Amino acid sequence: MADTLPEPKSRKEQYLAKAAGMDTEIPAEPMSREEQYLNAIAEGGGGGGGTSNFNDLTNRPQLNGAAMTGNTNITNFTGTDGTSAGAQGLVPAPTVADTDKFLKSDGTWDTAGGGSSVNVVQTVGTSTTDVMSQNAVTQMVFTSANQTGVRIGAYSGNYGSNSVAVGSSATTNAYDYATAIGYYAKAGQRGAVAIGANSQATMQGEVNIGSNSSNTGYKNTFTRLLRGLHDGVASTDAVTLNQISQLITAINSACGTSIVLASDGSITNANSGNNGGNAEDPSDPGDPGDPGDIPAEG
Repeated sequence: MADTLPEPKSRKEQYLAKAAGMDTEIPAEPMSREEQYLNAIAEGGGGGGGTSNFNDLTNRPQLNGAAMTGNTNITNFTGTDGTSAGAQGLVPAPTVADTDKFLKSDGTWDTAGGGSSVNVVQTVGTSTTDVMSQNAVTQMVFTSANQTGVRIGAYSGNYGSNSVAVGSSATTNAYDYATAIGYYAKAGQRGAVAIGANSQATMQGEVNIGSNSSNTGYKNTFTRLLRGLHDGVASTDAVTLNQISQLITAINSACGTSIVLASDGSITNANSGNNGGNAEDPSDPGDPGDPGDIPAEG
């Protein structure tokens, strides 16, 4: 627009031409009050005023690295379609419905998490993009009827007070203070503990880590080896194999026997063909002079 203006002729026109963006000189000193105002307008507000001097290239707003002039046309922001890059520009104005949304790279306003790309499911999620509702989470982590027990896993059952059932089809039924952990683990009495798939504790206070063939799960029976135990200390503690070995050694030393604890846990007498005979068996006279032996005839 400034390029179409006529050449200024008077001092007043020089000030106005400068204010309009023409590259022209203005008088060095204003001569009147009117020229003082015109000079301030031409210089962009004068005296550090609030408006930018649009004719000063160093203070002009920048777009794409170039100074904007009075007739610069700013284009709209263009988002990327995943194939070609977008372009900077004026962003689309958000509406009231866009509250709490953010501007996506494709140029649209959307909710956090992707909006339409997130599937809120009412049952247990099956996809990595599924977000489960409170109802779906409730189906995974249940509480007992009195809100003091916990059951986690599909088809798990826990209706007792302060009981815990963790695992698919794990259950404590209606027994209080019971714990069942593992696939088809069942704690079937008050305070019972069933640990491991298909374990079944059927006595009050029982701890069971084996598998029971009567359960629906594996349909076979097996035992589990419990390792890493400390030697028993109190009278109600479990006794370890190490303590049994020490007991056998003490018996052999005191009684002169040769009891052996085999690697499979069985106990044998290495001296079954001993020379001590058997006082209760007349067919085994033993050696004469052995204590308790029946003297040999003749």
